[in-house]
Amino acid sequence: MTTIVLAVVLGAAALAWCGVWHFRRSAAMVDKWAAKHDFGIVGKEARFFRQGPFVGHNYGGQMVFRVVVEDREGQVRKAYVRSGYFAIGRMSDRLTVAWDGAAEWIDDTC
Repeated sequence: MTTIVLAVVLGAAALAWCGVWHFRRSAAMVDKWAAKHDFGIVGKEARFFRQGPFVGHNYGGQMVFRVVVEDREGQVRKAYVRSGYFAIGRMSDRLTVAWDGAAEWIDDTC
């Protein structure tokens, strides 16, 4: 009985650790992407349900953020940013950006 309880506790701890790692990695990827393009992040919110144009287009370990960024000229823009690649999730540095008002998504890296 104690072995089963220990296994359940260790399994739950491992799942929690993986979840925290995935969230932090995705958030860091968005930060690196913004810095790469000289954007200042005004706002960043993880989206688990309201994922904008990415609803139904997420696979496995991908995560969506709603971001508000400001460029060097002071122009504020909004976008949905999806981290990871469908086959390997957040182990990839790939991001997909869907700017508000744009017709196409942009694939990028951080």
